[in-house]
Amino acid sequence: MIEDILLQEFGFIDIQYQDIRDGGGTSVFKVQFDGLDYVLRIRGEEPNPIVNNFRSLRHLTSLDIAPKAIRCNQWDNVYYSIETFLPGEHQPVSDQ
Repeated sequence: MIEDILLQEFGFIDIQYQDIRDGGGTSVFKVQFDGLDYVLRIRGEEPNPIVNNFRSLRHLTSLDIAPKAIRCNQWDNVYYSIETFLPGEHQPVSDQ
């Protein structure tokens, strides 16, 4: 399924990814493509962007990156979001 989603979004699957977390109904993967890091989150219901999900952000604090949602979509019967990251600390949307 991961390869299918990456193929749908990026056009090919020559992309490296690693499992960050699986639990609570959400699977989270770090995806590396063209020198950039992305996070792919897959779940059974439509996800909110990770920038507003502080439980998910807690798993990423050691990476010193801030999330920016770029794509939310559906594949088969699951929802997913792909988010990119900018260097630096996360600021809640209300603080921007």
